[in-house]
Amino acid sequence: MNMPGFFSVLLFAPVVVAQWIGVVAIGRGRRGGPWWCMLMGVILATLGMVALPIIQLGIMPRLSSPSQLAYFFLGTGLFSSFGSLLFMVGFAMHALGFRRVCDRISELEMVIEAQNEQLGRQP
Repeated sequence: MNMPGFFSVLLFAPVVVAQWIGVVAIGRGRRGGPWWCMLMGVILATLGMVALPIIQLGIMPRLSSPSQLAYFFLGTGLFSSFGSLLFMVGFAMHALGFRRVCDRISELEMVIEAQNEQLGRQP
């Protein structure tokens, strides 16, 4: 019996685990829109990845035509791909927000440095 579903789970499990670790780590800090986007994406990716072997074990023996099986595999693949895409969009939004925070911190550090320099010049 050919089991591409189980091999795909073994292949993509580290990716999904890394996404879960990232979502949990970011969620401990601030839960904004990007975090929710990443969370929904990783949930969809996980469901798509887990559904493939379940379909293979439970539904595949009952299907009468190969085209029905192809639709099930296509559906789970699209589900997982959409979840990964949603995660990537949330990750990009999070990165842009993080960059703005870093830029603001460096700007405030320059202001503090300039103020310290002015205070040092006064008699």
